[in-house]
Amino acid sequence: VINMFTSFGYLSSDKEDEKVIKAVYRALKPKGKFILDYVNKDFIIRYYRTEETKKIDKGDLKITREYNFLKSSHIDTYEIITDGKTVKKFISDFRFYSVTELARMLVGNGFHILDVFGNYNSESLSFDSKNCIILAEKIWVFVTWKNIMM
Repeated sequence: VINMFTSFGYLSSDKEDEKVIKAVYRALKPKGKFILDYVNKDFIIRYYRTEETKKIDKGDLKITREYNFLKSSHIDTYEIITDGKTVKKFISDFRFYSVTELARMLVGNGFHILDVFGNYNSESLSFDSKNCIILAEKIWVFVTWKNIMM
């Protein structure tokens, strides 16, 4: 299973995000691999900008970000501005997980972390890596206290 381009972390809570990990686990055969391509939280925080504007074909794209330190998330507001007026607006709420939090979530749901990379060239994760790519493997037998007690 491959989860690309930081398409994880948009659900309403950590528990909802964890349901995705559980579903991936169920979908894989034993020793099946899971690649989670995610944003590197350390890089984002290091270069965080609360506002930026980019030129696009239809005018300007204004991006405003509001960081929530308690949730480790931010709300992005995207506005397409043409002739000084907002013609389209989109709001996105995104949770920034650290590599430690992602690893804990994966291991806690039956995965073994095989490797972590900072880009598609298999370079090590660093503060300057834009990506955090985790290669995990489904453990053959995943035993939890709940399984033992049933």
